[in-house]
Parts: sequence; structure tokens; C-alpha cells
Amino acid sequence: MLFLLTILVVLTAGVSIAVWLKVQKSRQTLSTNYPKELEIPKFRSLFEPDEAEIRAFEREEKAKELAQKLEDFNRQLAKKSESVREFQKVWRALPNRKNTVELIKLASQSESGEIYLRVANEISEFWKEGKIIDLSAHDLAEILESHFWLIPNKQRTSGVKFGLHQELASLRSKFSEKK
Repeated sequence: MLFLLTILVVLTAGVSIAVWLKVQKSRQTLSTNYPKELEIPKFRSLFEPDEAEIRAFEREEKAKELAQKLEDFNRQLAKKSESVREFQKVWRALPNRKNTVELIKLASQSESGEIYLRVANEISEFWKEGKIIDLSAHDLAEILESHFWLIPNKQRTSGVKFGLHQELASLRSKFSEKK
């Protein structure tokens, strides 16, 4: 019986050593393939915005900035238009060469082709009526044409160009008649 017990103890010790070696070997392969500590997941707060919400907010901010810039630009154009109208009142009272050139300059700075054409038509009518004495038809046509190119390209529409070219042609025909 002692013999049997000895064999049982030796077999148990052998199996225990074999299991222990296998566990050590598997731990070694696990530690090389996987990190010892798992990464802690990063949770966001319940009310913290996610990436899509942040991008949407940035788009909204850019749209607001663009709208503000557009509003400022329109306000500046309105101010320029108002200054042209105010100076037109002064010019109508005293339509001399200096005021005429200043009015044309203000109209070209208004950045509006319609305003410029309206001013050019009125100046041309005043000149034809003989209210602008110290300005020749040729000089007036040259001033109108040169200041026309100061207007932004988008505002130099075909209608504005056509109207201005008609006024210039009538002024130049008056100039050639006087020669």
C-alpha cells in the first residue's frame, strides 16, 4: 500500500509540475501578445458635444460671420449711396466743373453701376441744357468713361455699359458738332 501511495504522490507531483509549466508558458505568450493592463475607455460627459456637433457649431459660426460681413458691406454701400444723393443736392444747386468731377468720383466709389449710370445721365442732361459751362463735351465724356472703370466688374453689367456708351456717344457727337 505504501508503494501505491508513493506512486500516487509522484504522479500528482508530475501532473502538478506539468500544469504549472503550461500555465507559465501561456502567461508568457499572453503577456507578449496583449498588454498587461487594458486601456481604460474614454467616456465623454453626458452633455459634452461630440465631433459632429462641434463641426455643426463651427459651420454655424462661420455662417454668422459671413452674414455679419455681408451686412456690414451692404451698410457701407448704403452709406456711399446716401453720400452720392446728398452731394447730388449740392451739385444741382451749383453744377460747375469741380462739383461735377466730385459727383462722378463719388458715384464711381458707390460701387453700384445703376447709381453711376443715373448720375451720368443727369450730368449729361445738365450739360446738354447748358447748366455746366466750364466743362467741354469731350472732357465730360473722358471723365465719365475713365471713372466707369473704377466700378467693380460685377456692377458693370451690359445694361449699364450700354446706357453709358449711349451717353458718351451723344456727348461725343455734340463735341464733334462744335468743332
